[in-house]
Amino acid sequence: MPQDDVVELNSSNFEIVLKDPNIWIIEFYAPWCGQCVKFVPKYRTIAKNLRGLIRVGAINGDLYPQLTKQYNVKAYPTFKIFGIYKNSPIDFKGKRTVANLQRAALIELKKLILYGDARC
Repeated sequence: MPQDDVVELNSSNFEIVLKDPNIWIIEFYAPWCGQCVKFVPKYRTIAKNLRGLIRVGAINGDLYPQLTKQYNVKAYPTFKIFGIYKNSPIDFKGKRTVANLQRAALIELKKLILYGDARC
């Protein structure tokens, strides 16, 4: 699925999300999921719009079920925002639109700017 500004994540490179001081939006998806496939162009738009501010990644849940289990993913697509508290990602529960996902991620970026890196 991912290309362009969307980082394809897996069990080998997922640690970059946890170590990176940047905010991340992560989509857990499956290639057979119609909603996931339909959302691909919108997700790429989000990545392009937020380039340089927020990182955007995707995980194929079929290939990496251990990550879906670890992050309690029950359905596809699932979006999580890894904000200043990397070990407690935020479940995105709003309507899946470009504006709503960007807004949720930017709220986390605002927290990072106002309160700093909570890991310090």
